[in-house]
Amino acid sequence: MKMPLKSLLLLCACLLPAFGAKYAGLWLEVSKETVPAGGVAQVRITLTEPKPIIRTRMELNFDESVVDSVANIGVFSENGEAVGTALRWGGQIDVEVVSPTANLGTVEEIPLLGLSMRLRRDAPAGASGAVRIRSGSTFYKASGDKWYVESNAPGSLTVGGELSIDDVIPGGGVVNPGETVKIVGHGFRPDTVVKFDGQAAGATYFISENELQFRPDSPMQMDQRVVSAANGDTVVQTVVAVLKGMQRSWSAYDLLAAVTPLFSPRAARSATVALPVSAGEAGNFAALALQNPEDAAANVKVELVGADGSTVGAVVLILTAHERFMRLAPELFPYARSVGGATLKIDSDQPIQVLGMEGSLVEGTAHPVIPTMVGVSPASFSRVP
Repeated sequence: MKMPLKSLLLLCACLLPAFGAKYAGLWLEVSKETVPAGGVAQVRITLTEPKPIIRTRMELNFDESVVDSVANIGVFSENGEAVGTALRWGGQIDVEVVSPTANLGTVEEIPLLGLSMRLRRDAPAGASGAVRIRSGSTFYKASGDKWYVESNAPGSLTVGGELSIDDVIPGGGVVNPGETVKIVGHGFRPDTVVKFDGQAAGATYFISENELQFRPDSPMQMDQRVVSAANGDTVVQTVVAVLKGMQRSWSAYDLLAAVTPLFSPRAARSATVALPVSAGEAGNFAALALQNPEDAAANVKVELVGADGSTVGAVVLILTAHERFMRLAPELFPYARSVGGATLKIDSDQPIQVLGMEGSLVEGTAHPVIPTMVGVSPASFSRVP
């Protein structure tokens, strides 16, 4: 029996892949941002067309005559699984991201990365600097093959305007009715309109030109929320929320102090991190990063299990509300002969975020090690617009 042409075309449409095929490769775009001197601009890296990315190593360059500091970096993916590390070297940031199921880059509405950059207070109005992804950056498909980069459009940071969103507090977790989201920045007015994912589902209160407060009408998951502030119809600033924990103590190793851990918003009470055998080689290291997204303190037990399955030792940590903690394995377990091939077991009385890291102290590299999270519920996942 011959199939009608209309039915055949409909069948073919249904068999098309889930991701668009207008472009064979990646079309990268860095956003162009304008904020006043001293303000924070969130530079966002997006894809013109969604493509599944399992791993990437990006090198980004920016103009230090315009940028004073990098306040925060966030990685975003549809199911919130992506993790990574970022290292700044002057006007360059080296980023490495891993998404185990190639979930990075699959949603058009959210960027791959968001980099919050504070502009210099002494930068003159009109000053501008480019933000570029260097051509040596690599992106990988689930198959392990490299994506071909067809287009790589640079972005810019320009000093000007009146409005900036410097921070959204909290940038993660759940905010309930009656609780407050604090929006810190520049140029706010009594008539400034705040929206989350395009909706004003709550009440906005003007505190000062540098602070707004928002109280949601219903429980709101903050992770990966698209937050916008508008003064009138034309002046709008947009950021994607990222939780940045407060660091109350520091590693004795300068390299680790320079690393920004890119946590998944997934949180759990139990997790394991399998350390690579190479972490035990001379000059190499293994490290653990933890972040408490909860309002209550977390009591955390970290256990080191050797490659032979024997328990080497354990330490107990207390992470206060919204605290970030990073240490090399030898700082936690100075008596361990080697951590190569060992496993870190993490148990907490509160859901926490976990990231493993390994790299070279000699070469100045830090790579993410994906944790295995135990008992993560959908409610604690990232929320996607």
